[in-house]
Amino acid sequence: MTEAEEGTTKVSMPYRAVQVCSTCKLRKKRCDKTLPICGYCGKRNLLCRYEDFPQPKGESDAVAAMLMQMVSLLGPSGSMSTSHRIWYQVQRIIQFASLSLQEIGRCYFNNFHKWLPLISYQVYEEEVTAYNWMSCPPAADFSILTLAMCLITLQPNRETPITPQGLYGTVKVLFAETQAMMCAPDRLLQASLLIAAYEYANGRPEAAHITMGTSSRIAFGIGLHNTDFEQPFSVGDRVRIEERRRCNLWWGGIILERLIICEIKDKEQTPITEYPPPEFPLPTDLDCDGMDSPDADQIAQISSFGRQAQAVFLLDQVLAARRLPLTDKCKMLELRRLDRHLQDFLSMLMSTTTAKIGHDCGPIAPAVRALSLIHQEILDYSPDTVDMRCLHYSQSALEMITNVVVDVARHHKEQIACENARVDLLPLSCSYTLHLAMKNTRDCLGISCPHRHPSDLESLDQLDRVFSNRWKAKEQ
Repeated sequence: MTEAEEGTTKVSMPYRAVQVCSTCKLRKKRCDKTLPICGYCGKRNLLCRYEDFPQPKGESDAVAAMLMQMVSLLGPSGSMSTSHRIWYQVQRIIQFASLSLQEIGRCYFNNFHKWLPLISYQVYEEEVTAYNWMSCPPAADFSILTLAMCLITLQPNRETPITPQGLYGTVKVLFAETQAMMCAPDRLLQASLLIAAYEYANGRPEAAHITMGTSSRIAFGIGLHNTDFEQPFSVGDRVRIEERRRCNLWWGGIILERLIICEIKDKEQTPITEYPPPEFPLPTDLDCDGMDSPDADQIAQISSFGRQAQAVFLLDQVLAARRLPLTDKCKMLELRRLDRHLQDFLSMLMSTTTAKIGHDCGPIAPAVRALSLIHQEILDYSPDTVDMRCLHYSQSALEMITNVVVDVARHHKEQIACENARVDLLPLSCSYTLHLAMKNTRDCLGISCPHRHPSDLESLDQLDRVFSNRWKAKEQ
């Protein structure tokens, strides 16, 4: 039986809980005890949670979370189809995390989506609504995508037995099972990119690089590299809406792969994906406020994600120049050429924006990272092999970059403290850039540089702690 046939096959025997769900119990309603969601809660889009899996007493939260997720993974099978079983597992994990599909979608599209728009809000809402009313479960790839979105949005300080690190392991296991069952659907690629993004934000670029290898090959498997995207996109055409989504998906892999390679110790690593030719259309923001159906004026403008793609175009060239040997005479010329282009690009961005969190930082972050790579590479030259003026210029350029990062850190810290923005809106490269700026600040303070002040280091460190508390695993 094929996966499609399994997805439409109804389970002959419904699986029922031992006790009524907490929602029906509180509202004094008759509960049919159907797993994973009872009929009353399912029809009303309510959070349905059964209390038949209590948290073990006397155990640490990490162990309790692991046990609960094992219960979910070892849920009922019997005559249950693979799609139904995976959906059951995902639903149980979401219930343990005290979340709902609507809450996951809302948190995802209001935060992470602003930085890396890979999923169409309109399509996702339609699919969630459809599955709420269908008697059969969604396809396994939608279940995995939902769980990956949960991983991205789950806050580490939530008082639930499910931790982000525990959930991460579960997502990897279920993703591998689904990948073995399904060849290469779009939603599996979306989930893979979200997993890689989580690993990257978690401070594990090597793990993210491995996951990106899987993502890139899935993208080739579904033929994204051969898709004939039209320029410009048409307005109001459902086919073109899907085309924009697939275009963004291809760009998402290209951008994320290069950001991850920046943090890999081996400078010889080359991207699996190639940067698109000039005629390839730039991505859109796929905003949930209407970008899925943009008007002509919106299409004519370059989106924030489009600017990010332009910044990564320069970053891609920097990575290529960095792979050249120091003895190559063209390397220095190429680095200086790219320095001029990046300076112009940053000047254009900074002159038209105040670095609004979640929107304008998308293109600024890779441009700043590329510029720092250039001047770190130049400073690696031996003083007797390069003009000293070049070394002094690179030191001044790193000072300028540090000043920009300090100013942005202060602005972002104030916005987050005033609750005008959330840390989830920061680009995932934030911590890497902050660490570079902190290193340069410490070096300057060590030689009593008059341009640096201890408050600069404090501002950088404070924002880094906020970011790390959100994304990075705590030491056990």
